[in-house]
Amino acid sequence: MKLAALVGISISDFWKMTYKEIRIYAKAYRERTKYESEQSRKMAVLTAYLTSRLVWQKRVDLQKLLGEDAAKSKKAMTDKEMLAAVIARHKAIEQKG
Repeated sequence: MKLAALVGISISDFWKMTYKEIRIYAKAYRERTKYESEQSRKMAVLTAYLTSRLVWQKRVDLQKLLGEDAAKSKKAMTDKEMLAAVIARHKAIEQKG
């Protein structure tokens, strides 16, 4: 019954529902609150971004703040580039040790 009250189902409707129907309502409620929470977080980030741009005239990386995947924007390395990066890292490690 506590779940019914949480998701907004009346007591009379709760007693008429099957377990499966209650689970559907609970899942929909969970997804809705997760979506609303994410939207609220994005709105806070955008507000902070605009404040920093307008008040302090500070440049901020918006994709980084929103947590969008940085890997999407990175270019894939070729085999030769990857080998060169590995060799450079090994040389750097050898020079430290």
